[in-house]
Amino acid sequence: MAVAHGKPTADAASALRGAPTWTGTAAAVALLAVGGAGLATLPATLSAAWLGAWLGLVALAAALAWRLRTVHRATETRGDYGKFFNNASDLMGIAEPNGSFKSVNRAFVEALGYSEAELLTKPFIEFVHPDDRQATVDEMQRQLRIGYTAAFENRYLCKDGSVRWLLWHATVNREEGVTYAVARDITARKQGEQALQQAARYARSLIEASLDPLVTISPEGRITDVNRATEEVTGRTRTELVGSDFCDYFTEPERARQGYRQVFSHGRVVDYPLAILHTNGTVTNVLYNAVVYRNERGEVEGVFAAARDVTERLRVEAELARHRFHLEEMVRDRTAELLHAKEAAEAANVAKSTFLANMSHEIRTPLNAILGMAHLIERTPLTAEQRERLIKLVAAGRHLTELINAILDLSKIEAQKLVLNEGPMHVAAIAANVASMLQESARAKGLRLEVSSVDLPQTLVGDATRIEQALLNYVSNAIKFTEKGSVHIRAKLARETADYAVVRFEVQDTGIGVDAATAERLFLPFYQADSSMTRKFGGTGLGLAITRRLAELMGGEAGMTSQVGVGSTFWFTAQLKKGTDLARDTVPAPRGQAEQRLRTEFLGTRVLVVEDDAVNQEVARSMLRDAGLAVDVASDGKAGAELAMAGDYALVLMDMQMPVMSGLEATRLLRAKWPKGTLPVVAMTANAFVEDRQQCIDAGMDDFVAKPFEPEQIFSTVVRWLGPRSQAQTSQAQTSQAQT
Repeated sequence: MAVAHGKPTADAASALRGAPTWTGTAAAVALLAVGGAGLATLPATLSAAWLGAWLGLVALAAALAWRLRTVHRATETRGDYGKFFNNASDLMGIAEPNGSFKSVNRAFVEALGYSEAELLTKPFIEFVHPDDRQATVDEMQRQLRIGYTAAFENRYLCKDGSVRWLLWHATVNREEGVTYAVARDITARKQGEQALQQAARYARSLIEASLDPLVTISPEGRITDVNRATEEVTGRTRTELVGSDFCDYFTEPERARQGYRQVFSHGRVVDYPLAILHTNGTVTNVLYNAVVYRNERGEVEGVFAAARDVTERLRVEAELARHRFHLEEMVRDRTAELLHAKEAAEAANVAKSTFLANMSHEIRTPLNAILGMAHLIERTPLTAEQRERLIKLVAAGRHLTELINAILDLSKIEAQKLVLNEGPMHVAAIAANVASMLQESARAKGLRLEVSSVDLPQTLVGDATRIEQALLNYVSNAIKFTEKGSVHIRAKLARETADYAVVRFEVQDTGIGVDAATAERLFLPFYQADSSMTRKFGGTGLGLAITRRLAELMGGEAGMTSQVGVGSTFWFTAQLKKGTDLARDTVPAPRGQAEQRLRTEFLGTRVLVVEDDAVNQEVARSMLRDAGLAVDVASDGKAGAELAMAGDYALVLMDMQMPVMSGLEATRLLRAKWPKGTLPVVAMTANAFVEDRQQCIDAGMDDFVAKPFEPEQIFSTVVRWLGPRSQAQTSQAQTSQAQT
């Protein structure tokens, strides 16, 4: 090693800087040795100078050795540092003074999506979001001044176009001229903060949009937040309200304080009445609803309260209260007036009902005599001309009967007094019976009258009379408005359940038909297609209206389809209960069979007719005697009761309205001796209302026949009530014979 003036040469120093630590140590030892030998051989005058140079060389050697050791240690740890740098989860980078990255770790590359080469070849500011670049430059300048940054947030642009938030910590190494920076990806946190801020803004908007005053209060009773409605109702700003005592803004602070304590004791209050005092003196009556809210540990943090303005409601209630006495007085007066009007209306209604009942009785009584006499005359020898006139007489009488029945039915329906009389029945038998009654009318016009029944349950429960009435209305109209072709009666099952069957009845004709506009009005009361039809065909326009009402009473509907010149189909439905099989004698018998049974099975049986009208007496007596019965007649209820008690009668036919004693009173006398089930008593009266029927049943009568009646109707009724008595008598005779 070359040394000049006691110093190692430059080449030696250079060699030392590159030598390992142990080489530097050996060199230092060598220098000391050379220096010691030289010192021993030098003159004394040069010893001091040489000693100084020698010590300088020793210090230089020591410094060189320290440097060599440092370089050696750095070389040994560089591999560990590289592993830490690349494997760190945080983003790490070393920046040059010119603003470009000198080095970045793997996390940095993965977070931004750029390659390491792309990150190292551009100034890092180009990767910063444009909105954050100026703030980032300002922060870099601040770092250069103070040497570090505690924390700095900015956004970086990723290669895929997304943006990531980074939190930076950086330190400037002035000796090396670089900046060491570590960043943490806080994108998820920022997104969460933004979501919370958005939710907070949304919640705040809802709170401010509320028309009700909303307040949050601390556990100590201090207001922590309010909405705009609270400012308006108190006349104070939010700044004035926040931090103040919640109870200071009410007309009754102590009551407000009691309510606040109640919130804490019960967890909530509902509709708590208070009055808010405005700075201008205005009072707003409110109902408060409040509830406590808690933190995640379940500790109460405060109270949320909402108030509903009820000032106007209370004003109205007070106004009503002021007028209540006056209104009550007016109501009392008006009630008295209405009561008087009600009594007058009831009296008028009773008078109307009485008049209608009396008129019905007065009309039906002579009408029964007319039709009855016509029936009796029909049984006598007549000329062709007489028979023709008799037929017209009977037709007119029956038409008048239908008119009276229709008017009474409609009045009862309108008054909601029409009650269905339900019982077991065969629907097919009803349809067949209607056809048999009108077969002669159809044949007279050269029409085919056909009947069909499809998929019907064997036995149903309903009002057979009303179903028959509705069908008669339809079939009579069909025959009336059909000049040629046919009329077809159908009964079929529309739908059914376990308990009910809905039956659809149809009457199809090949008649004149009606247009759509007319069809819509046909089911209205008193309506006919046009006035000329009234003159040509006759009729009241009540039949279809009654049929629709009857269908509705039976849980069904009514309607029609029609084509002008082709024909019409009128239909109605009825919801009927399912029942058990009928007994043989409850099935309608063919016409004429009842009279025949009387002649063969009950010949000579004694019956009593109690009737005050002489003509009707003669009609009833003649009909029943012609059927083979022994008939006695009484002219009033008292005489009838006396005859019945004295004689052995199998049946009593009793009128209702009679002089001396009514039929109801006479029946009660008979029932005192013969309870129901022994002597049958059948009402035979012109009083045809439901209440009349009920009065007869209540008095002890067994059945009800309304005048005017058809001979077949009275014969069937007599057969029905003589049958059980005949069976009882036969059984009694058999018992007596067995005992003998």
